[in-house]
Amino acid sequence: MADSATHGFLAGILTSGVAAAFVTQLFGKAKERGAARQKIMEFLIERRKELSANPELLGAVAFLEQEAHGNATNPPSNPGKMRELPGFLEPIGVYLEYNPDVFRRAYQVFSKEVELCASSRYLWLSDDGLQESQNEHYSTSPYWPSFRQFVASNRRNLAELQLPPAKRLAHEIARRALQLLEA
Repeated sequence: MADSATHGFLAGILTSGVAAAFVTQLFGKAKERGAARQKIMEFLIERRKELSANPELLGAVAFLEQEAHGNATNPPSNPGKMRELPGFLEPIGVYLEYNPDVFRRAYQVFSKEVELCASSRYLWLSDDGLQESQNEHYSTSPYWPSFRQFVASNRRNLAELQLPPAKRLAHEIARRALQLLEA
């Protein structure tokens, strides 16, 4: 009888210890993810400041906004120069793509600019600005694979935001389960 009580007592301690270790590990992982998210947001805020401090890039954004609204009556003379904007955005996409702690909202920080570049007709014209160029367009050019991936990831994240809440929650749960399995 004493052996049964001792066994039950030891099993209870062991179970409590395992549960405590599991909870401690979960809190540790949550704290690490919080710090990683903070680091990601600091990176994105710094890049946003760089964009805001660059008048040429801001001019490209302004022109692309006009183009998107059908008001691009006076395009700049050099589309190649304007491609500095997707060139600026491309390393951000690479950072987000290969950072395991990236969260969906991180893509929203530059979502507007990425979509403006992707949707632009003018931006991807040949350097003389007269004809479309397969060698220049991000979707077909061998020079823009990282930007192409950024556009795809951005569009995928925006599409998920359009899902009904239940499906969005299912996607989020599946994504987190995959992250836990990879860790």
